[in-house]
Amino acid sequence: MFRSVKASRLTASLLEGAFPWLPWVAQPQFHLAVGEKSLCQQSDVAPDAPMRDYGMELLCRAKSLGWTAETMRKLRVHSMSTDKRILEVVEWLNSLGIADKDAGDVVRRFPRVVSHKTDTLQERVESLAWKLNLSKAQAFQIFISYPMVASKSDEKLAITFSYLSTLGIPPDRIAKMVFNYPPLLGLDIEAKVNSFRAVFKSCCDVPEHRFVKMMTSYPRALGISAETLTQKLKYLQSIGVEKSHFVRLVVSSVWGLSIENKMKPNVEWLKDKGCSEEEIAKVVGRDRLFLAYSIEKLDRNYDILKKLGLSDEDIVRVFKSNPKIFGLALDGVNMQSKFNFVSTKLREEVGQFIAKFPSFLNLSLKKRLAPRFAFCRKCGMEGPLPKLAFTAADKTFCESVVKRPLEEYGAFLTKWEADHRG
Repeated sequence: MFRSVKASRLTASLLEGAFPWLPWVAQPQFHLAVGEKSLCQQSDVAPDAPMRDYGMELLCRAKSLGWTAETMRKLRVHSMSTDKRILEVVEWLNSLGIADKDAGDVVRRFPRVVSHKTDTLQERVESLAWKLNLSKAQAFQIFISYPMVASKSDEKLAITFSYLSTLGIPPDRIAKMVFNYPPLLGLDIEAKVNSFRAVFKSCCDVPEHRFVKMMTSYPRALGISAETLTQKLKYLQSIGVEKSHFVRLVVSSVWGLSIENKMKPNVEWLKDKGCSEEEIAKVVGRDRLFLAYSIEKLDRNYDILKKLGLSDEDIVRVFKSNPKIFGLALDGVNMQSKFNFVSTKLREEVGQFIAKFPSFLNLSLKKRLAPRFAFCRKCGMEGPLPKLAFTAADKTFCESVVKRPLEEYGAFLTKWEADHRG
């Protein structure tokens, strides 16, 4: 008996030293985990029910899975699964090419997944791959993103797919919707779609075909409640945004923003800079991400433009012409390279150039500005280049600016990219 107790204490001590993230192993009330009932019987503290029957194999594996003591307790409470079942699920996840840490994260976030047999999980993933015409790798990705798909019956999945098909959405688009937003499989899809349709119909009279296109393009928007959606649409309406912009704004950016803490402060920022209500409505409508920008970023970019020599009036005019300018990292290395290009290659004053040509900041230096400039010089064009030299599509650039065959520019561009790769 003495040797048994002494050995158990030594084991616990070694574990505590090797695995400080497992402090419970060294506590007498948890020594049942290493199979020493006598120690638990002698302890003054009764063993914790959710923890008492974890075996040594699972406890040691917990470190590589990234599980804490609290995770282990919650896992037992929520799943009521045996060590063997938990380890089988982890091994199954490993067999899909999922590393321990990621597998541990899946189980931690969705502990009920270990209540399923691995055969059931495998069948569910294979069924999903077959129904959506996905590769197993894609089906596994859906499973990793939304493990609760394992608890959805084939009938539930069939109802979801069938209903989306009745809306005229082809199978490949349904597959893409699920792949981009796996929780879609957990929604009461018909009720959700009907509630969304009613909100968009009442607020902006969105045609059915555009409504369906919105769902297929931004399926995660279906995770918004009808009440939240209504509030966002009414706010956009109150600041004068055209209804034609509602769908794009709501589903792509605005749906996740707080009206009081995010949307209103950004609108007030525009007012402080001298924008009229009509101009604010246009800015918000044109740049779907403006309401998501932080005030700190807006102020920082405004100050940078001031330092470049633009007046307050110039900045407001530039901003109205190119609202996305405030979403750019004007203090970043890439943007500084563009400023250097303007001053050294184009020989223009940066502030004045931005005031005249604000959309220049949206163009890629490596893929558009530098190669276009080099080709113009190669073709004998000296002095200031027209705005069209940088903004036009390749065909228009060749026909109207340099007056050279498109194939010649294509060959030049290929060589340019090879010479300047890296």
